[in-house]
Amino acid sequence: MMRRLLTSILIGLCLTFMMTATVYATTEEMFEKQAEIDQILFEEKSGELEAKGIIVTHTASLEDKIEIGIADFTKEKAQYFYDLLGKEEVIIVAGEQAVAFGADGGPADNNLVEDNAAMEATEEGAAAKEKESSKILYVLGAGVIVLGAGIAFILRKKTNVKG
Repeated sequence: MMRRLLTSILIGLCLTFMMTATVYATTEEMFEKQAEIDQILFEEKSGELEAKGIIVTHTASLEDKIEIGIADFTKEKAQYFYDLLGKEEVIIVAGEQAVAFGADGGPADNNLVEDNAAMEATEEGAAAKEKESSKILYVLGAGVIVLGAGIAFILRKKTNVKG
């Protein structure tokens, strides 16, 4: 009875770890795809988008697609993105242009400019934290597997001694 319970717990922990690692890999893959699309939209095609009057409000990594929000959504604008990026990889939605508010609740001063170096440092720090958290996840998973193997070894030894 105890052996079945421990075996069930061990299998549950192992399956949980395996599924978590798979989801993480998929998410990482989608973040990379989003970065590629951001490069295309905000750097390579920014002039073309501006000439067409298309404003991209956001991109977001979903489970299996990249969401692209555009202001003044029309089917023609959406089709432009589907032709450019492929329908299987993106979903186009209506987006709203963000407006920054000042401390008084009114629109923020347009003279405020984001410091790109600070933003890049923040992104690098986030990437480092993400890598560190993935290391912790893998070490934890390895620990669960070693612990499970130890429990299985002890249980097998006990059953062999009794038998």
